Amino acid sequence: MRRSLFAPLAIAAAVALAGCSYGSPVPDADVFACSEGATNTACPEIGTVDFDGMLAEWEAHVATLELPAGAELQPPRESDLGDEEQGYEEGFGESVAHHQVMCAWKGEWLVLEDKQSPEAVDAIEYLRGLVETDESTSDSLAPMRDLDAAAGGDPDGLQSDYDLNCAVPA
Repeated sequence: MRRSLFAPLAIAAAVALAGCSYGSPVPDADVFACSEGATNTACPEIGTVDFDGMLAEWEAHVATLELPAGAELQPPRESDLGDEEQGYEEGFGESVAHHQVMCAWKGEWLVLEDKQSPEAVDAIEYLRGLVETDESTSDSLAPMRDLDAAAGGDPDGLQSDYDLNCAVPA
C-alpha cells in the first residue's frame, strides 16, 4: 500500500507559513485601540455630545439630504437610545440621519411596481450616491452589490437589507 505524502507536506507548509505576511509587519495593538490611554498618535480626536447636540447633528444632516416624495423621517428619541446621562460620539446624529434616508429610498424602490421606471432608476442612483459618502462606513461591497442586482431586476438583497435594517420599532 503506497501512501501519499502530499497532504501531510501541504499541511506542514501551510502551518509553517501561517503567520507570514510578505511586506507587512505584525501590527501593534495600539493601531486598533483608539481608546483613552492608547499610545497610538494616529487616533483622531473624537468628541462627545449630549442628546440635544446629537439631535442638532441629525436635523442639520437631514436638511442636506433628499427624501422620496411624501417621505418623512422621525427624529431619534432619547428613550430609544439610552438614559439621560448618555453621551454620543460626534457624528452619531449624522449617521442616524443617513441610515434613515437610505431606508426611505430603499423602501421607495421596493414599493415601485416597475423596477425599470424613471423613479426606480432615480432611487437606485440616489442610493448609490449615499453609499459612496463618508457616512456610509461599511467596508463591505454588499451595499453596492445589492444595488447593482436591484438595478438588474433582482430585489432580493435590497429587500433582505431593508427587512433587517430598516424595521420601524413598535
